[in-house]
Amino acid sequence: MQRTQINPALIKDLIDSDIHNANELLNLLNREKSALEARETGQLKNLLPEKKQVLATLEKNAQTRRDILKQLGKKDSNENWRSLVKHLELTPIWEKLELSLKRCQDLNQVNERVISRSQQTVGRLLEIFRGQIGQTNVYNEQGSTRTQHHGLSRTITTA
Repeated sequence: MQRTQINPALIKDLIDSDIHNANELLNLLNREKSALEARETGQLKNLLPEKKQVLATLEKNAQTRRDILKQLGKKDSNENWRSLVKHLELTPIWEKLELSLKRCQDLNQVNERVISRSQQTVGRLLEIFRGQIGQTNVYNEQGSTRTQHHGLSRTITTA
């Protein structure tokens, strides 16, 4: 299977490191969710550098995995990595990592929805403060939004 000899302990350490970092990211995302729910912007700002650091480590390890596959003369793909992990009998810990990353992805999507709803709420409040209560944003032909007025003055036709 391999042209180059790969140390299984190196791969295991790499996966263990990623499991640790994925769990740390999950912890940070949970803290982010709590801060979003409590609208603690200061806490959100404090979490950002920590999240960046963990994500940078995960990306560095992903690059190491790509490099390992390249050393083996294999194309960078999930299938090739899974094959290597299976050959080294490391499938259980790899699956544990995949599960942790899936949890991170799911929680990140929850946080994105919370942020999106908060942005919509703030936008609506700003419209109210500006006196734009009877207006709706609609999409035009270019895919961007424009404001549609629901008041007395409306264009009926155009030339």
